Amino acid sequence: MIQGPNSFGSLLIGQLAGDALRGVLEIAPECLTAEAPMGWPFVAQRLSAVLGGQWWPKVNGVTWLLGRQCRWLIEEDSLADIRAAREVCAFLGVDQAWSVGGCARRLLKFVGPSMHREACRERLLNQISLGYHDCQPGEHTYARLWDVSGCYFNLLSRLPCLRCTIVRDGVLWHQWLPDEASRWRDVLEASRHAKVLRNALWGCALGRVEAGDCYIRGELRKIVGSSGPFRAAALLVGRSAWELCRLASIETAAVYSQTDSVITPRDVAPTAWASVGLDTVVQASGAADIRRRGVYRVGSKETYWYHEGSRFEEVAERPREPSERWYDRWLP
Repeated sequence: MIQGPNSFGSLLIGQLAGDALRGVLEIAPECLTAEAPMGWPFVAQRLSAVLGGQWWPKVNGVTWLLGRQCRWLIEEDSLADIRAAREVCAFLGVDQAWSVGGCARRLLKFVGPSMHREACRERLLNQISLGYHDCQPGEHTYARLWDVSGCYFNLLSRLPCLRCTIVRDGVLWHQWLPDEASRWRDVLEASRHAKVLRNALWGCALGRVEAGDCYIRGELRKIVGSSGPFRAAALLVGRSAWELCRLASIETAAVYSQTDSVITPRDVAPTAWASVGLDTVVQASGAADIRRRGVYRVGSKETYWYHEGSRFEEVAERPREPSERWYDRWLP
């Protein structure tokens, strides 16, 4: 139901009728759910041309920024994850957003003020891309998919402090500001069962890695977002996860590796993650068909694009060994 002729929903329906936006439902004065058959970038482009402000398309919706006002248009399927994040904010007395990322940013602000970016020295860690990946396409009569349980979240929770400086010889850990440590522990504990929020805490602590799509006055702009409030610590976590995944890939002779998981035809369990106290589980096993990043089948488990019929192959060679290892400089 759309409340009133001047409501957010009425405003959008007046500008986007027909096939561009369907099933608009107001769940809060500042948030609507809807379907976008023509895609969220199309919706953002059309609305920005007539309503002004910044329109940021996402995978599952679009965010409208107009001055200090913020409005959300989201897919209904994403509501469960958003409400789980909002419940964490409400429990801790933090202002809520209608996006998981918005909730994560507000929770990090609740923990404490941002660090200066110059304290990051990120060039020392940016020799590799975030998110390890290699892929050797092919079919296998039997393989196992090993996955780390909550990799990024568990590494975040192991940090001695969110405040640190990366130096050539290692990591210089700063002191928590008053009450920050207890607030961070509260955020970690409250977020433990909200999987999407857990990952967003790491991503928002890092900040935008590359320019994002934004529509202004009907035109696509590439806008570089700001660094996250605890970028150095987040980069350290990302770099450590990359190194551990690479080691697991090598020791298991994996045919596919991605961030925190490996697929191997060998009957061997990875030990790299276990060596630093991270638990691994077998997510799937059986006949395997590996195609490319995000497109594979192991046993009865199929990725979305594999299920949709995508079959072309793309090799991704194992990245070279980094000149330095960082995970063993801080993980016990």
